[in-house]
Amino acid sequence: MKKILLKDESVYTDTVKHVKIDRVFLKEDLLFSSLITQDRMDPRSLRPGYHDFKIKGSQALTWLMDYVRDHFRIKTNCTLLTESVWGNLLSPREHTIKRNHTRDTNPPDYIMLYGIDVEKGSSDLIIEYDREVNYKNNLMRLPLNDNVFHLFPASLNYYISMNKGNQINCFLTVGCELG
Repeated sequence: MKKILLKDESVYTDTVKHVKIDRVFLKEDLLFSSLITQDRMDPRSLRPGYHDFKIKGSQALTWLMDYVRDHFRIKTNCTLLTESVWGNLLSPREHTIKRNHTRDTNPPDYIMLYGIDVEKGSSDLIIEYDREVNYKNNLMRLPLNDNVFHLFPASLNYYISMNKGNQINCFLTVGCELG
């Protein structure tokens, strides 16, 4: 797991290795939730959660979170607990809105973003942070790829850039608490 230090915060990123995550199952669950049941995190169309679709617990999700949790514990000596899970589908030329989770009812401590099915080089995770008092709103650009996760503080503004590819990109997002 690679640790990237911003000013006061750290971003952790890694490719999931040594564990076979059933990304096909995660993608099918996301497609079912978004296209069939329309199971949204927030039913109000003007809210950020409107484009977030609930993901049910599964063996694939459990193995992924065990992997992330174990590697985070080794790196920081802290434990992550899964708070909420959702997925996003980005069609070509779509992007997510900028958001953070400080105003959520029960705000998570960390956000974990995972690439389920992402066309290579098509989208980036953009994280905004303050480097110094005079250097506000710096941007960190992390490429999004299949089977790669990025873990960062939920207080930071973030969004997924426009999908420059030709396929629908699928992402999994998990809100985590420190335990």
